[in-house]
Amino acid sequence: MKNATMFRFRPIYWGLILFIFVSCENFDDLTDPVLVRYNVPTEVLEMVFTPDIPSDIKNVDNFLDRIKQHGMVIHEGNSPPAIPGSFSNFTPGFSIGNHCIYDGSNSENEGFSYGSYEEIIRVHTDQNQNNFLGDISYTSIFNPDYPDYPVGLDSGSGRGYVSGEGDDFTIFTKVTNGSYGDVSYSAIWIISGTYAYIVGSQYELRNVTKCMIMLEKSEDPGDRVANRGTVRIFKDDAPQRIRD
Repeated sequence: MKNATMFRFRPIYWGLILFIFVSCENFDDLTDPVLVRYNVPTEVLEMVFTPDIPSDIKNVDNFLDRIKQHGMVIHEGNSPPAIPGSFSNFTPGFSIGNHCIYDGSNSENEGFSYGSYEEIIRVHTDQNQNNFLGDISYTSIFNPDYPDYPVGLDSGSGRGYVSGEGDDFTIFTKVTNGSYGDVSYSAIWIISGTYAYIVGSQYELRNVTKCMIMLEKSEDPGDRVANRGTVRIFKDDAPQRIRD
């Protein structure tokens, strides 16, 4: 994949006072999220990690450090690969498994697979060609290995911002239209992977890690959806391309 090196993000620069502030240990009293050390778009802080998120992730730097320690990959930089797609009609491109490698609320879920999903992952520039945007859409598909997750059980979509270099990307987005059966939810999704052309128009997506931070859910008498503040990391080294 050729780099679109002409596009650059605005770097995140905060003052010396803020650098001193975020070096403290206790962030329970933060009213607004802070993000200083990671080379990602400023809009990640403005549009994704907003003041309504759980208090223990408002120091976004420390939160990203923590999930990296548990297997999440964060690709920093200003030149992620452009990933084509057809977000307007939600045409899926890949089958990706939700194989859990970390659950911050219940370690017994680690090693469990939460079904397979048809997902579109699209990376493109905004109309001013100043930022890279990431469109995602996902819906669960039938897999005989995971009969508890039928077609369409879980779905959602969103647009966020993208960092990365070369073939590597990380999308930060907030999904506000999530639906798991009759339970609606909102969540932050961080999706990282490598998108590379092989020959001609042939390409592959590999080394995908996804982190979900649950924000809100509707009434859930069966307790089927993770509670607010739950952090899970999923991994699929070799997603299958369904169609272009």
